[in-house]
Amino acid sequence: MASKRITTGILAHVDAGKTTLSESLLFTAGAIRRLGKVDKRDAFLDYDTTEKSRGITIFSKQARLSWKDTDITILDTPGHVDFSAEMERTLPVMDYAILVISGTDGVQSHTRTLWELLGRYDIPVFIFVNKMDLPQTDKEVLMAAIKADLDAACVDFTAVDLPDCQEDIASCDESVMEKYFDTGQVAESDIRQLIWDRKLFPCYFGSALKLIGIEEFLDGFSKHTLSRTYPDGFGARIYKITRDAQGNRLTHMRITGGVLRTKMLLTNLRERPDTAADLHNFKNDDSDHCGDRKDIWEEKVNQIRIYNGEKFETPQEIPAGEVCAVTGLTHTYPGQGLGIEPEDITSCIHPIYLRSIILPEGMDTGEMLIKLRRLEEEMPELNISLDMDMMELRVQIMGQLQMEILSSLIDERYGVKVEFGPIHIYYPEEENIEEEVENEEVFDFETEVERARRRARSVSDKWLGTEEVDAILKQATHANQGTKRSGKNGVIKRIRRKADGEPAQPVKKTFKPKEPLEKYLLVDGYNVIYAWDELAELARENMDSSRGKLLDELCNYQGIKGMNLIAVFDAYRVAGHTTEAFDYHNIHVVFTKEAETADQYIERFAHDHAKKYDVTVATSDGLEQIIIRGEGCRLLSSRDLIHDMIHERIIFNKEHHVS
Repeated sequence: MASKRITTGILAHVDAGKTTLSESLLFTAGAIRRLGKVDKRDAFLDYDTTEKSRGITIFSKQARLSWKDTDITILDTPGHVDFSAEMERTLPVMDYAILVISGTDGVQSHTRTLWELLGRYDIPVFIFVNKMDLPQTDKEVLMAAIKADLDAACVDFTAVDLPDCQEDIASCDESVMEKYFDTGQVAESDIRQLIWDRKLFPCYFGSALKLIGIEEFLDGFSKHTLSRTYPDGFGARIYKITRDAQGNRLTHMRITGGVLRTKMLLTNLRERPDTAADLHNFKNDDSDHCGDRKDIWEEKVNQIRIYNGEKFETPQEIPAGEVCAVTGLTHTYPGQGLGIEPEDITSCIHPIYLRSIILPEGMDTGEMLIKLRRLEEEMPELNISLDMDMMELRVQIMGQLQMEILSSLIDERYGVKVEFGPIHIYYPEEENIEEEVENEEVFDFETEVERARRRARSVSDKWLGTEEVDAILKQATHANQGTKRSGKNGVIKRIRRKADGEPAQPVKKTFKPKEPLEKYLLVDGYNVIYAWDELAELARENMDSSRGKLLDELCNYQGIKGMNLIAVFDAYRVAGHTTEAFDYHNIHVVFTKEAETADQYIERFAHDHAKKYDVTVATSDGLEQIIIRGEGCRLLSSRDLIHDMIHERIIFNKEHHVS
């Protein structure tokens, strides 16, 4: 039996080769006999019908392999940004993460989003740079970009025993460096601890498709990982709810303490009472420390399943460290902690689009709501709701692809073909609006969205993806945001929610004219550089030149537009660096302090100033966009900003006869 038990998740930007790497690891370790391929629809972990038809991962899956002294549970997660919430749900049960980067594309916007999330969840990371068998891949260039974009502590481990690599490792920690000066090498125990403490991130290079570098990666992963120790008291962290083909409800969890056995009673009480009488007394205790007893439950585990792909074993008990699914529980939900596990985990990623669900004529809304609640258990981010006044079902979604998948799932499971109403941008602060006033001018956001969509249809037959829809709808979105924050007259229809419980009534909300707010544009500097082909190419040779060229372009853009413009760059990897802010001609430039990213600086600025100024943020980072919208700021993708800058420059040059 292996001496270590490790749970790892595999994450990547879409099309980086994440599922192919999972397949290669399983095949190399002898866990599967045949190497499946995503494009042939026979990958071991993409067994769902919808996944096979689309060739993408939609739901996280579990697989198992053993390598040398290590038992490894792999959680393969979705790469498409529309399914980021599914990916995030797996993070709390990982010991380590494997971040896959495409050797042909390098670090992309969603890669940086994943990196930020892994940091927030404090997960140690191994990096595998894939597709190195393809032309135009340069290991040294990629390694430099990874250090610049992710962390300077990312170290090439393909020659871990050589002096240069040993020195790079030692430089990640002062105490390790001192020992290295004395001995001339870094102890293996120190390497494992540095990785565990997120002070060191090993990087491996290879090709999952060609099985290049896979054994070396498995050797390194087995050698450089630490095994957890677990307490005796029972604990579990729930990360997913699904249903099997027979409709059995499955609660997927990581056991974090003690032992889980079949027929064991589980409860959401932090410390389970010893007897049925104790539980009865606890539930009926009205003292303040007991809180609301209506939500307390106790249920029996009927069956334990350890999945490997779509097949599973049914042991009678499993120890701490294992990942499993159990039947018999009806009150559980993703993020919930049981036993000694502390408070529930709240996710960072939330959908930004709100749409109504249009049912077939004659379909009972209440009956459909019950069915959709089952889907919501599996995909909590949907936040299914029923507007009692309109008798209209509503759903929150991440983007167009998730909406298409949801439609397919409803049809597949319940035989109901639904459609969706117009897009709304979801603002949490819009709930519970009480004001009721008069108005003269009407701005109908839904109509504007439909007009924008028709314009999109006129130039393209294909259904646009999330980023493209964002670009086309930005004018309508900005108008809506501007109305909200006051630069315009207008009326937006609302449903008033009365505190006294009376039925909600449609009301009109009027915005009185105000002085236009002072405009600010915050630019995520490195995000824009890597979205601009010309600057990205220059950055590979000289980052200072690329940054300088961007600042010159932004100066010109500010001169044309006239807003306050702040360009923000990461300097958080520079030890001892304090926030550096200075004027560059007519714009402001900020280099963040140590341990603060550009995203964090921009988020803080947005939170502090969104109500005082008209703030727009230029970034294509998916998570950052969600946070910025939540603060009520305008948003430009990096590519939209680049296009607008080029367009404005051309117009300016023509008007001023500049060649």
